[in-house]
Amino acid sequence: MTKKYRSRFKKHILGLLEQKRALGHDYSREEYSLKSFDDFCINYFPSESTLTKSVVLKWAEAIGDEKPHSRYGRVIPIRELAKYMNGIGKDSYVVPSHIFPKKTRYIPHIFTPAELSAIFSALDQIQPSNSRYPIRHLVIPVIFRMIYCCGLRPKEGREILRRNVDLKTGKIVIQEAKNHKDRAIVLSTDMLKLSRQYDKMIDAVFPDRQYFFPNSDGNPYSYYWTQHIFRRCLDDTELSFIGNRPRVYDLRHTFATNTLFRWMKEGKDVNAYLPYLSAYLGHESFSHTAYYIHLVPQYFSQISEKSKMKIKDATFFKTIRGFLTVYLPKQKNASPNTIKSYRETLNLLLKFLEKKKKIPLHKASFSDLSHRTLGDFLGWLESERQCGISTRNQRLMAIKSFFKYAVLVDATQTSIQMEAQKIPIKKSTSAIVEHLSQEGLKRLLAQPNAKTDRGLRDQVMMILMYDAALRCQEILDIKIGDVNLNAASPYVLVTGKGRQPRSVPITAKTAEHIKLYIQKFHSRQSGQQDDYLFYTTLHRERRQMSCDNVERFMKKYGKSAQKECRDIPEKVHPHQLRHTRAIHLYRDGMPLAFISEFLGHANISTSQIYAYADPETKRAAIKKARGEELISTPDALWQTDEEMIKRLYGLK
Repeated sequence: MTKKYRSRFKKHILGLLEQKRALGHDYSREEYSLKSFDDFCINYFPSESTLTKSVVLKWAEAIGDEKPHSRYGRVIPIRELAKYMNGIGKDSYVVPSHIFPKKTRYIPHIFTPAELSAIFSALDQIQPSNSRYPIRHLVIPVIFRMIYCCGLRPKEGREILRRNVDLKTGKIVIQEAKNHKDRAIVLSTDMLKLSRQYDKMIDAVFPDRQYFFPNSDGNPYSYYWTQHIFRRCLDDTELSFIGNRPRVYDLRHTFATNTLFRWMKEGKDVNAYLPYLSAYLGHESFSHTAYYIHLVPQYFSQISEKSKMKIKDATFFKTIRGFLTVYLPKQKNASPNTIKSYRETLNLLLKFLEKKKKIPLHKASFSDLSHRTLGDFLGWLESERQCGISTRNQRLMAIKSFFKYAVLVDATQTSIQMEAQKIPIKKSTSAIVEHLSQEGLKRLLAQPNAKTDRGLRDQVMMILMYDAALRCQEILDIKIGDVNLNAASPYVLVTGKGRQPRSVPITAKTAEHIKLYIQKFHSRQSGQQDDYLFYTTLHRERRQMSCDNVERFMKKYGKSAQKECRDIPEKVHPHQLRHTRAIHLYRDGMPLAFISEFLGHANISTSQIYAYADPETKRAAIKKARGEELISTPDALWQTDEEMIKRLYGLK
């Protein structure tokens, strides 16, 4: 049911809702926030038709003791409204995402049998409430049981159509679920019996109802109604919970984990059965269903019990998994790239043990990770894998972090941690900052054939990478909604190292290149704000491009450009464009403090490498200090003195 809007933003709010729903988003919860914002504008900014900074920040102010996640949910729809208005040419203020605290992933609560029994008992005690809710005591016990017993998303349970329920066979068709997908589920014997009894009673009140669970008006119940009833029943049970209060959605999580555990108890191969559960739950990918495996507390103890003859040290592998799936993402709130790097380090360590120390994976344990073994591993990285010193040090820090966690879990591993702490960080010499000359840059950017789709993509990507001085991963993480081309000063929103956001201005010419690219690669029919700006297509599915792909095409264009210009370095890689932009800005007189901010450096000292790396600026400074012409250097006095030569070169 479309809400009535009265503010000057009415047309744009309706346009945003139409766009989001055309792209497959439900957006019903966000609609409540948009309606509240509309009322807010009527009261505080009745004549305002531009989404200005003052309007948005006034709306974004915390209300009383409002929790951060509630404030986040209230402001994000307005951020999307601003992006939508910018996209249609209405200059609007997009509230920066960094004003919100870092979001931690919600940890589902898996109900115990005793908790489920108490909750359903409380739900059964709900009584009819006057003439406004004459049937709620009939609906409540059944709808919540169906959400749990069938593993439904709460919205799916609320909006089941009567015509899609076959009470003879127990089959229910879930229509227009997440991502506009339909699926069929089958009720258990007990649930089917309860549904038949309910249907008979509700038919006496609503014989021609459209929804299987209608409210007193014949419409489906709202999200807020189900949350209110569920929380009220939780209070009635007097159950205590650690952390956040459970949600209705946790009934679905509990169904999934209980199903997996039941299969394990029955001796079934969970991996073989996972696709069945995935289809039943309506997941788009098996990986979404596999997520529930780590929510089964008995899973790893079961695996360990079955594998006693195979795995030497189950604690070692449990610690690895806890480090990667709990400690880093949930306690440290580490970025996906950080977790990926740490995972690669541990995989390399296990590979080294197997390849060089002849210790098979299933026999690896903490006792194998001595000071000497870790030192051999780091040497192996440098000698055989040709890793640089910085990469070697990065791997060492990941290992030390893992051992720090291992001690938190089990204090008996302190000696292992101390062994790792003895290994020092290896000093490295400062690498020469390779960059391109103006002519070399021009030649490189001219290499892609912009008349082809791939050539256009590669060229625009390199232009943006240079103009905004982006790291390779930063440009790959940019989404359509992060690009603002219609503002007076075009810019892109970038997430840098440590997930630190920054707004980077781009030139009008670069903005024109991006507009041309978007018209070609992101049509209005398929383009979404959350789509990656640059992507690859595999099996007709758009995916985020990898850094390896960027390195590959830049290496190719670098080789072809070398034939036209000798200034092109031997090896061309993505980070050179960032270095080149920084050097060019420094030559043009931009202070290092501004360059540091532009590049997203946490410390200005990191940017000083560009002052050391630019000989042209040094040469100009020397000329300015000593006069128009450089003072000529006299011939070395020692050129014919053999004794002096030997001493200078350490021969004496």
